[in-house]
Amino acid sequence: MANKLKTEQELLSAIQEKIPDFQICLSDLKNPSRDFVFRYYTMVLGEFGADVNSMVLPHPAQKNKFPHIPPETLRLTNIFKLLKVFFARIGEEFSLEDLTDPHPKRTLYLISHLDNFHTFADMRAASINDVKRNVFDRMAKRDQIINMKDNIEEKINQECISKVNRHTTKLQLESQIEMFEDNLEQLMKKKSEIVHVMDSLKSMESTLMEQNEKLLEKENELEKRIEMMKLQIVPSPQTLQENLTQLKAQLQVSVDEVAASKEAQQGKFQLLKKLQLCMEQQSARDNLLSSIINLHHEQSDANLTGMDENFSGGDEIL
Repeated sequence: MANKLKTEQELLSAIQEKIPDFQICLSDLKNPSRDFVFRYYTMVLGEFGADVNSMVLPHPAQKNKFPHIPPETLRLTNIFKLLKVFFARIGEEFSLEDLTDPHPKRTLYLISHLDNFHTFADMRAASINDVKRNVFDRMAKRDQIINMKDNIEEKINQECISKVNRHTTKLQLESQIEMFEDNLEQLMKKKSEIVHVMDSLKSMESTLMEQNEKLLEKENELEKRIEMMKLQIVPSPQTLQENLTQLKAQLQVSVDEVAASKEAQQGKFQLLKKLQLCMEQQSARDNLLSSIINLHHEQSDANLTGMDENFSGGDEIL
């Protein structure tokens, strides 16, 4: 690579062509300042892919290690180390004064040398773009093939899993079918038992109906007898009790009158006899009513006992 020294104007044009966004004028090259060379060198380093931001800002570890050194000094030190290594690789030496106290001729020489390297790098970059593009295409195809391979493997794995799942599902279904068949057999047995019981119940139905008709006939007869007996007695036992109480009271009055008067009239004696006769009739009626009520209770108990026996017989059949 030829190290031809450019004039200020030639170098200005070259820099503006390569880095159009970089602010530069002819006076910056004729009388370079510390700020200008710092901006230019960091810009060029960034163009070549260096991580300038991490070098411009001091690392926290540096601050902790050198707490008494100002951040500006640390920043210059970091950039200087990077520039020293960079210029060494292109065959030039770089000193700290080139960064902190730039000399016009020295700065023109370094920037011209750096611009020549920049031009050389652009030419080499253009020549290897096709190679890089080919490599990138091959890498893309390789990634595509790898993705296809992964997809195929994933499909194979999914198919294997599906096959295992299908086999497991088949076994589960076979087990369920066997269980259903056993349940069906048990249900058929229960069905036969239920049909047998239903036939027995149907055979018992006619017998129960006949017994029920007989019970109804007996009940009708009892009701008729009770109605006939009711006609011969007073409407209710309470009435009998009231009448008996009244008669006893009247009898007591009569007895008291007879005892009080030794000279009782014949009419009063007849009245006493009538009262005694009424009391006897009422007592007879009272006894008759008690007998009817007891007979009714006994008949009701007999009906309930017969019905319980019928239902007990039905339960034994079931």
